[in-house]
Amino acid sequence: MITLTRMGGKDLLVNEDWLEVVEENPDTTLVFANGTKLIVKESLAEIQARIRAWSASAPRGARRRPRDARR
Repeated sequence: MITLTRMGGKDLLVNEDWLEVVEENPDTTLVFANGTKLIVKESLAEIQARIRAWSASAPRGARRRPRDARR
């Protein structure tokens, strides 16, 4: 999971395995596999870097896809 910031300034943890789309228009919008949308302060590039950093540090086997996502 990665830490992101809501537009109101509160931190939240996001399970990046459930992300379908991350886009900037101009605010960064996350769209999850269940259709939920969330706007955050971080840029697309910053989110991508956090996901890569977490993936590189995660123990082997921790990067598994949720059962119902993306089928």
